[in-house]
Amino acid sequence: MNTDCSENIARADLIGTFDGKIFENPASRYCVIRVKSEDGSIPVQARSSRRYSDHLIRFTAVGYDLPFTDAVELKLSGEWVRSKYGLQLQVEDWREIVPQTEDGVLAYLGSGLIKGIGKKTAADIVMRFGVDALDILEC
Repeated sequence: MNTDCSENIARADLIGTFDGKIFENPASRYCVIRVKSEDGSIPVQARSSRRYSDHLIRFTAVGYDLPFTDAVELKLSGEWVRSKYGLQLQVEDWREIVPQTEDGVLAYLGSGLIKGIGKKTAADIVMRFGVDALDILEC
């Protein structure tokens, strides 16, 4: 018999987009962000009660070094945890999902996620290499 009073914690792998920064500690790089998603598996207790015109679900994600850009979709992996602020996704791992179009690559490169590449440089890179720009930069 389980005598532990803690709740079962559910694992989650979700796809969403950054929707806003709630908190950031620059020293520890811990941050709290709002994420929007179409994923119906997001627990009702974690969903924002506010209604939005795009009808997407909003929830809170917490973790370290989370991105502050809506230029790409994010794949977030972690566990749902209850805190004094409600049910939140404790992110253990995340990665960007970059659209394979010139506009997607341009938005990603110009988003500030890659140090030293701003909007002008991103435009120059995409103009020269097109959708292959990210593959070429990895080499």
